[in-house]
Amino acid sequence: MQIDIQTHGLALTEDLRAYTERRLRYALSWAKSHIRSIEVRCVNENVPFGGIWNRCTLCLRVQRGEDLIIKDLQADVHTAIERACDRASRTLARQIHRRRGVHMNGYLYPESF
Repeated sequence: MQIDIQTHGLALTEDLRAYTERRLRYALSWAKSHIRSIEVRCVNENVPFGGIWNRCTLCLRVQRGEDLIIKDLQADVHTAIERACDRASRTLARQIHRRRGVHMNGYLYPESF
């Protein structure tokens, strides 16, 4: 898995880079054969409902499937990264199951996706 991490408005420290890579590998290690690359963007945003918040955007380039874009907005950048990684894992699992025609919640998704 190739991981590209960029930030805007906050410092990309070695701790933040290591944390991001560790969370991504933990959440998506089961699907590394399905992922070509991952782009991570962490941005400070001034939001209308008060203060500076951190947006984490994950873009997963998927083999034989649609690319996934996951966004999360939190006050803490670590929380935003953690939640985005967890959502990416669940969303990718659904996409793979649909493509394979696997039963999920009582529904059978077609073979061709």
